[in-house]
Amino acid sequence: MTVLNDTSGTLSNRNFYLWMGIILLLAFVMRCYHINFSYSNDELSALSRTGFTSFKALITEGVMVDFHPAGVQVFLNYWVKLFGMDEWIVRLPFVIAGTLGIWLSMLTFARWFGRKAALLAGTMLIFTELSLLYGQIARPYASGFMLSMLTVYFWTLFLQKEKPRYDYALGFAVSAAACLYNHHFSGLFAFITGVTGLFLVKRSHLKLYLYAGVIATLLYVPHLPVTLAQMSVGGVGEWLGKPGPGWPLEHLALLFNNSWIVPALVIIALVMQFRYYKPYADASLYRTVSLVFFATPLLIGYFYSVYINPVLQHSILLFSAPFLFALLFSGTHGMPFKVFNIVLTMLLVGGILQTIFINDYYHKQHFGEFRGIAATVNTWNQKYGKSNITRAMNINNPWYLNFYLQDENPGFVQSENRGEEDLKELSRIINQSTTPYFMYAWLKPTPSEINDIIQARYPCIEQKVDFSGMSTIILYSATLNCPAPASDTLFIMESTFPTSNSDTGGVDYPEFYP
Repeated sequence: MTVLNDTSGTLSNRNFYLWMGIILLLAFVMRCYHINFSYSNDELSALSRTGFTSFKALITEGVMVDFHPAGVQVFLNYWVKLFGMDEWIVRLPFVIAGTLGIWLSMLTFARWFGRKAALLAGTMLIFTELSLLYGQIARPYASGFMLSMLTVYFWTLFLQKEKPRYDYALGFAVSAAACLYNHHFSGLFAFITGVTGLFLVKRSHLKLYLYAGVIATLLYVPHLPVTLAQMSVGGVGEWLGKPGPGWPLEHLALLFNNSWIVPALVIIALVMQFRYYKPYADASLYRTVSLVFFATPLLIGYFYSVYINPVLQHSILLFSAPFLFALLFSGTHGMPFKVFNIVLTMLLVGGILQTIFINDYYHKQHFGEFRGIAATVNTWNQKYGKSNITRAMNINNPWYLNFYLQDENPGFVQSENRGEEDLKELSRIINQSTTPYFMYAWLKPTPSEINDIIQARYPCIEQKVDFSGMSTIILYSATLNCPAPASDTLFIMESTFPTSNSDTGGVDYPEFYP
């Protein structure tokens, strides 16, 4: 396999590294901005399983009860012990990992398709919401993106060298093993990478390549008991629905921010690269590889979810998303420098402006709002009197809300409602309640009958705060004279870090605006 590098007639080192620096700086800033939004359900789940002083307890009580590999949970346990649980502190390593992933993707794609393609693909990763959102939160997506790209980077170096290199083989093995410890789908991606290499590796490299695969497998062996224990417990298939036939197209739309503007900018770049197309060595081979790396995890996840057990979420395809962008821009090698600068600037500026101002990324509700719910509870306690309100909620774990209530936790008569017996219990609680107010908050899908059950005893809605349909808190009253019906109030964070919607901040607590 031959390798052709850009020469001074195409894109100089100075220009390449200058653009790369700009891209990485913007990626880092966009991930740091508004990083203090409320923790998501998944983040709070992970944080609730930290604080262990014994590594054995961490594994048995913090990891085995979940369905993710141990890597990120172990990291979080010791990270929060050292630095605390402030949102920006906990999320900062993942912001750094997501930014490093973009850097590694550009280094890799520069070797596949040339420097121009690498910069354009890296630019897409700055602002596409899939990369941006999961490059902010403290879950194994940004880290998996970085480790997946590190695996492919070492894999590429190993395959492209004329002589087998032990350092690249070892880097590939360790990176692939780290993918396995990070997330099952980043592990799947590393496996796909390894299998693909069997069709591309030179005969002189094959023995060392196989050794690298054996090393990666042996490094993962200590985790096998954990994996088997987790499989016996279950996983996301217990609550995640099967994807519909249109799910792959929805994922593609998400990669382009569900907008016509980003595809239009990409089409302009495609037109320009076809206008100035110039062959780049082995580009056709790496186009096939890019298609395999992007499509295979999607297809495996989709058909596994449809026919066996639902696992497919947009977040787990972050690891393979860069290869679609690399494929799209794989023909830009021959584009003149001035034309390339215009195209890259249009994509960079247009994409960022679309994300921030048209998609309104930093003001959207990406996940259920735990901090806002807690702030509302405290506000109503002060306004109406803590002893005058009976409180109930529907949440996966009371610890998640108590994290934000802290010492102000007023107590809840019910913390989860799965329907049937829980609805009967709620009805009993309401019938026995003697307070003039009843508060109900939901932070996960909730039986629709709950509102009617509460209003049979507390017919008036004093106030309702809705967080973009992802979580809601309502204050009911037993008064016979209901206030005039008012439109739902929306939570608005007026602070240095406004709230930012999943699978998902601020210094001041929220205020309510009609």
